[in-house]
Amino acid sequence: MVLLAQPADWWGVPWSDALAGVGSVVAVIVALATFLRGMRLRRISDQRQQADQVSAWIEHKHMGGVSDPMRAVIRNGSTASVFDVELLGTERSRIEPQGAVAFPVIPPDSVTSVDGLTEAYGGEWGRERGVAIQFTDAGGRTWRRDERGRLSAVRAPPRRKERKAGGPD
Repeated sequence: MVLLAQPADWWGVPWSDALAGVGSVVAVIVALATFLRGMRLRRISDQRQQADQVSAWIEHKHMGGVSDPMRAVIRNGSTASVFDVELLGTERSRIEPQGAVAFPVIPPDSVTSVDGLTEAYGGEWGRERGVAIQFTDAGGRTWRRDERGRLSAVRAPPRRKERKAGGPD
């Protein structure tokens, strides 16, 4: 009697078939994860498209060889308006804003300037001052670009439920 070597079985299935099945499942999971990640990155890129085209900076006006009061410049290079714009004066050594100038809307493809910042901030504007900008894009998302040009999404604060008068606490 001749005994032939039998292939190893896993739960009654040859090991090569079991391994191929596991490999197929892993390949499908990796492909799905890669697809979902790509979709997420594309969505984020699409959301940032308008925000990437909005910026603000400080300009020194020079008149007669003397440095005149500084002004801030806001540029909306996108094809849609931005709303609820706040121009925030900052100090590079501090994180918190030192003052704000608000605009309800900045039209598309426009440049807006704000003069008189030196007077507005007590004549203390110097080379260490910067400007940040916070705004809402046409999609209703709020963004902030800091004085170094870094753009980040601003999460809306959670909405508080209003209680009706005379209702339970």
